[in-house]
Amino acid sequence: MATPAEDRLAGIVAEIKVIRDRVDELQIKSAEQRVVWYKQPALLISILALLVSTVTTIGAFVAQARAKNLSDLQQLTTDIVDINKQVLDIDFTKDPSKATNLSSLLNNKRQIMISQAKELISKMGSRVPPEILYTIGYQEQTDGRAESAEKMYLGVLGQSSNDDVLQLATRRSLAILYMTPSTNLTDLAKGRQQFAAAIGFLAKKRDDNSIFQRAFTYETWGGMEFLNNQLQEGKEAYDNAEKWFKTLSPVNPLRPSSLSALPQYKAANFRATSAAMRIASKLQGTWKGTDKIRQLELTVINSDTGALTCSMSSTPIALDPSQPPAKDSPLNGVISLEDDAQAEVTFSVPNFLDPSHPTTYTFKLRLSDPGETIQMQEVVGSKWEWVTLTKS
Repeated sequence: MATPAEDRLAGIVAEIKVIRDRVDELQIKSAEQRVVWYKQPALLISILALLVSTVTTIGAFVAQARAKNLSDLQQLTTDIVDINKQVLDIDFTKDPSKATNLSSLLNNKRQIMISQAKELISKMGSRVPPEILYTIGYQEQTDGRAESAEKMYLGVLGQSSNDDVLQLATRRSLAILYMTPSTNLTDLAKGRQQFAAAIGFLAKKRDDNSIFQRAFTYETWGGMEFLNNQLQEGKEAYDNAEKWFKTLSPVNPLRPSSLSALPQYKAANFRATSAAMRIASKLQGTWKGTDKIRQLELTVINSDTGALTCSMSSTPIALDPSQPPAKDSPLNGVISLEDDAQAEVTFSVPNFLDPSHPTTYTFKLRLSDPGETIQMQEVVGSKWEWVTLTKS
C-alpha cells in the first residue's frame, strides 16, 4: 500500500505528463500555422472537393443551356419553314387585299423568327447543325442579306458532313449569291468556282438523281452567266445542261419535262441581257427575200410590252409579167429570242372552225452579226429550207 508521500509524487508525475502533452499539442499547432496553405493536405482536399463540385455544377448548367438553345433553334427553324409554306398556300384570287395583308403579317413574323434564330446561332457558335445553317442562310439570301447568307453557307461547308444533298445545295446557293449582280459580294470567279465544285462533287456518280442534279446545276449556272451578260459562258453551260438531261433514263419522267423547259428558261434569261436588247433593236424593220417561188417580206416591230411582234406577207413570183399575182394575206406573229444566234417566230392563223383556238406555226430564225441579214426556216415545196432575208 502506497504511502501518502508516494501518492503525492504520483500525482505530480501525472500533472507533468498532462502539461507536456499540452505543450506538444501547442507546438504542433504552431508549426501548422507556419506551413503555407498549399502544403496542408486537409485544406487542399477541401479546396479540390469544392472545385470539383463547382465545375460539375457549371458543366451541368452549360450543357442544359446548350440543349435548350438547340431545341429552341430547331423549333424556330421548323416554324420558319412552315411560315413559308403558309405564304405559298395563300389564295390571292378570292380576296386579294386580305391575302396581301396576311402575307405581309406572316412575313413580319418570319423576319422576327429569323432574327431570333440568328441570335441563337451566334450564341452556339460551331455547334449549330449544318442543315439549320443552310435553312437560315437561304432565308437571308432570299431577303437580300448577302453577307449574312454567305456566313451561314460557309459555316455549312466548314463542317464535315455526309449529307451529299446538303453540300451540293449549299455550293449551288453560294454560287448564285456570288453571281448575283450589283451586290457587295458579286464575284464571278468565286461563283464559277462554287458551280464547278458542285459539278465536281457529282463527277463520279452515274445514278439518275445525280445526273439530274448535274444538269440542273449547269442550267442554273447558265442563267447566272446570262444575268451577268456573259453570253459565251452561259451558252456553254446551257449546252452542258442539255447534254446531261439527255443522258437521263428514257423512262424517267424528268427527262422530257426538263428538255422541254430548258429552252424556255434559256430564252427568258437571255431576254434580260443587254445583248438581247441590242439584237431586238437590230431586228426591228422590214426584211425581204425570195424562196424560189415567193417573194417574202417580214416586218418586225417592238410592241408596247417589250415583245417583238412581226407580220409576214408573201407574193408568188409572177410567171407572166403582164399578169402580176395577188399578194397573200399577211401572217401575224411573235418573235422569241433564244440567244444571240437564234430565235423562234410563231405565226397565228385564224381557225374558222374554232375561232378561240387559232392554228400556230413556228419557224426558226438564224441571226447574224452585224445584223445585215437573217435566215428564216420555212417549208419550200415539201422540205424545210433556210431562206435569207436582207434588211431593206
